[in-house]
Amino acid sequence: MDDKTVVGWNDSIHARVALEWAVARERSRKGRLRIVRVVDDSAGDFDASSLQKALTEAKDAVRAEVARVAQDAPKVEVKGEVVHGEPARELGRFSNPKTLLVVGTRERGGPSARFAWSIGARLGGVAHGPIAIIPTEVDHTRTGVVVGVDETATSMAAAAFAAAEARRLGGELTVVHVWTDPPVWQEAYVPDDEFIGWLERQHGEVLDAAITEIAKANPGLPIRRVLARNALPAWELREESRGAALLVVGNRGRRGLTRLLLGSVSHTIVLNIEVPTIIVGRSAS
Repeated sequence: MDDKTVVGWNDSIHARVALEWAVARERSRKGRLRIVRVVDDSAGDFDASSLQKALTEAKDAVRAEVARVAQDAPKVEVKGEVVHGEPARELGRFSNPKTLLVVGTRERGGPSARFAWSIGARLGGVAHGPIAIIPTEVDHTRTGVVVGVDETATSMAAAAFAAAEARRLGGELTVVHVWTDPPVWQEAYVPDDEFIGWLERQHGEVLDAAITEIAKANPGLPIRRVLARNALPAWELREESRGAALLVVGNRGRRGLTRLLLGSVSHTIVLNIEVPTIIVGRSAS
């Protein structure tokens, strides 16, 4: 990971919160920040003259915001850029394994689709690097970072990213692994306690191997181990992150049209986002 964060900004409350989170991140690293404003002309609402006017106004707004951030965080190298097009597609052009792309989010209609088609959810499925999705309300008193792991390279990339963020924040890293009992198809094949115990030890070894790798790369980092049985991964991660400053999840990615969608765990988390959440895809591994 290099020292650059790109934040999608449009002067909404959601974007302002995302920008402040991004500024705080780069301030702690004395890094680089780029503020990107996308003028959405994807619906065809602009003629040439109207588009030019909108671009000029956007450039003025970004210029003012860059000046404000530069004054507030003088050790951060901040630049601005204005583009036009469909927001998710245009912001996605700034995504790569070496850059963290930050966006805000807002609630949508319906209790089961609060953030289903937010720009963060759309970006998370197609991005080429890590995506940070920031809820409108951020509790700055929270500490620590939570990450879920399994045996995949994507989850270990997420764990490495989470460890780096925990070091930056000076907090504890909670590493979570979830496992479930095998399904019972017939009474004759009900797993006995001995088998369940063996299975639990196997999953414990997966978790311990991940923690060993993380600890080796991050000496001195406090790590908390969570092995959860018969829990839904997304809900277990959500529960563990209730007091955390950051949640990091891996997204294995898809092919074809389904690449527009997040994996089930990361998508469920985005639907119910309560804490700043970073989605780390396969490309970061």
